[in-house]
Amino acid sequence: MIHVNVRGLVVRESENGKQLMIQLRKRVGEPEVYELPGGRINEYEKIVDGLKREVMEETGLTVKSIYSEQ
Repeated sequence: MIHVNVRGLVVRESENGKQLMIQLRKRVGEPEVYELPGGRINEYEKIVDGLKREVMEETGLTVKSIYSEQ
């Protein structure tokens, strides 16, 4: 089985300017690291939908737009 992960560079705009959203990952037996919000997408889930869901689950924020440089 193949697992696909997504990560989002989340920029939140507020009255104080733009904020980059990162999170601190703490796992037993591993060093603490900062990482972008994200995680594994579900089977048959579109990548964009999985990214939106993961950002909501991990930050409580709703994704309003996605920028992708292709």
